[in-house]
This record gives sequence, C-alpha cells and structure tokens, in this order.
Amino acid sequence: MTPYVYAEVLYNLEPKTAAGFVERFTEYFPYKLKKIITDNGFEWTDRCAGGVKFKASGNHPLDVVCQKEKVKHVLTRIRRPQTNGMVERFNRRVNEAIAQRGKITDNGGKNSFHSHPERNTYIMNFV
Repeated sequence: MTPYVYAEVLYNLEPKTAAGFVERFTEYFPYKLKKIITDNGFEWTDRCAGGVKFKASGNHPLDVVCQKEKVKHVLTRIRRPQTNGMVERFNRRVNEAIAQRGKITDNGGKNSFHSHPERNTYIMNFV
C-alpha cells in the first residue's frame, strides 16, 4: 500500500457526490486502482442503512462506480476508529494548518478566510 493524497473540497455528503469523487480520482490516479477502503458512512455505503448488515447491497452509487472500474470496495470494521487513523491524522494536520493561519478581523474573528474559494485554494496548496 502506498499513501497517496487526492483532495477535493465537496459541499455535501451525498452518495452520488462520494461516487463522483472516486470516479474522478480513478481518472486522475496514474495507476490502476485495485482496492479502496472507506468507513461505513452513508455517503460510502448502504451497509448501515436500516440497521447494520454483514455486507453492503452493491447498489450504492460508490459500489456501482467500483464495479465499473473493477475496484474492490472494502469497508472498515464498525467501531474500529484505528483503521481510519491515517485519514484522521491527515485531516487533523489540515485543521491545524488552518488554525495556525489565524483569524481575520473582517467578521469579528470568526473565520480564517474571506471566502470559500480562498479557503479552498489554501487547502489545495497545503495538500
């Protein structure tokens, strides 16, 4: 396994949005993707919809993309946050970088950026 960061700023957690993200990643990534590991959030799987099931139905938008791309979709074990450790550490690093940036005075010190595009550019440059 090789750690690799591909980032996009997305504005919702809809399953179709997550599937589109993975589809764009598979087009961007220079090698054939064999496996993707996600948590059990509803944007990634329908495994936990209506109660926890042993496995996903295969009809979730992300599963459809994975089938089309011939990529194995693996789900983390439920209530095992250590599996997501790498992603969580990376997210923490991004949040720490934003926090170090400081607050702007234009809006009473509530934000670190003047606009969403400014924030997005900062995040992409950080990545």
